[in-house]
Amino acid sequence: MKNCLSIYRNLWSVVFVLTLHFLSACSENVGSTGDSAGILIETNTGNRQVACVVVATDLWDLEPQDLVSLVLSIRDTAGDTVYIYENEYLKVVDSASVESGKIVLDSLPEGLYKWVTVTSVTGESRSIAIDWNIGGGKTYFVDEDGVLKISNGNVAEDSTDSVRIVLPAGFEFLANVDEVFKDVPFSLSLDSAFQNPCLLDADGEVVNLSVSGSSFSEAKKHYWGKMPKVSFSANGSIDFVVVNLCQESDSMEIALGTYVNHLEGNTFGSETAREKFNLPGIWGNAAWYDSTDSWNMVENFVPFVDGKYMTASFWFLLDSTMQAGPGKSYTRILSAKKDSVGFIVQRRDTTGSINLRIDARKNGVGDYNKTFGTALNVLDGSWHNYAFTIFEDSVKIYLDGALLIASEFDSGEGFADVSNPAIGYEAPNNIVGGMDELFFFDGMQSENWMKLFYALQIAER
Repeated sequence: MKNCLSIYRNLWSVVFVLTLHFLSACSENVGSTGDSAGILIETNTGNRQVACVVVATDLWDLEPQDLVSLVLSIRDTAGDTVYIYENEYLKVVDSASVESGKIVLDSLPEGLYKWVTVTSVTGESRSIAIDWNIGGGKTYFVDEDGVLKISNGNVAEDSTDSVRIVLPAGFEFLANVDEVFKDVPFSLSLDSAFQNPCLLDADGEVVNLSVSGSSFSEAKKHYWGKMPKVSFSANGSIDFVVVNLCQESDSMEIALGTYVNHLEGNTFGSETAREKFNLPGIWGNAAWYDSTDSWNMVENFVPFVDGKYMTASFWFLLDSTMQAGPGKSYTRILSAKKDSVGFIVQRRDTTGSINLRIDARKNGVGDYNKTFGTALNVLDGSWHNYAFTIFEDSVKIYLDGALLIASEFDSGEGFADVSNPAIGYEAPNNIVGGMDELFFFDGMQSENWMKLFYALQIAER
């Protein structure tokens, strides 16, 4: 990540001191040993505080299996005793660090570091000059533009704040389940005074943000981000430090899912329907339709991974009394079909309920017109979230964050031919109402992951 903090650099580098309410070093100290010869010489490797340093892998051109080495040697005297502290810090670069663009040097003893040595898997070494004066109990982020220093009790001009996400009622248990949640999208609003902000999570990981739509207050901006790993505090909240001027823009391209559309522009839905309903979406605008509008297709997108795995999530606001008139039924809300293979989220006949229809018939094998997950009386003019995961021959369906059903079906030859999901359908079976926050994922999401994703979408509402 190219950090906009470079505008503050001088001929060396600028160290930014920011407030940190929750980050701490990775451990209290390192172990100690001792020996003596002649004048008492004590090699003291104990009682030194440690720090965490997060380094951009591009800075040192790191590759998987590279060995990073930092040597710290400090000589001091007290009377007849010479104290020598020596420590060689070693870290093997793993693939996950290279993919994320950041390597975490945890439990790095405090002190002044002048060089780092990188040894490749083939044995080739290179030394790189650095100038790190590391203090214990602190967390640092080092990128192409210098050192970002986080320390208790100090605030720099570029502004730092903290933000806390509290799980809503009914979802607090997720903070205590025996599961590691990774790559979870979330939304939050920040003061509009922030410019190109990013977040630091409790592990010192940088979380990029992308502005999306508008909040319900002019003093706020709404953002989406993705947590590489969710870290809960002792009280079950998710805490971040906000760092201003941390990104080159506030519209970073973040892969929140395999396909994401916040449905806030004019590409989807119609202006006529938007004026007719005149209602806010989940965050800012939404896509609005009536039965005479053109329906929309997500072009050039294949929703199923390997023809077997897919998760979809979306918000809808529909009223059963406003759908297609007498003689018309099964309004299509979201669908993706190729001949007799695919799925349809649809109104159940002419009722106020919806369900998921799965078709997998091809070459005489696979189920056809199997329906699951009927959500009763949800076409009530209020916003609801409907989500489902298809994993080979199984399906799980969620309504407003609660598991509605888990079932199985015959997937036949799979869904590899399915592409280009559609919102609505040709009149008069088109939906009448709103759609918002359409997400597709790779189908690997667990039940608790889906509940957490929903909870994070409503945490601020």
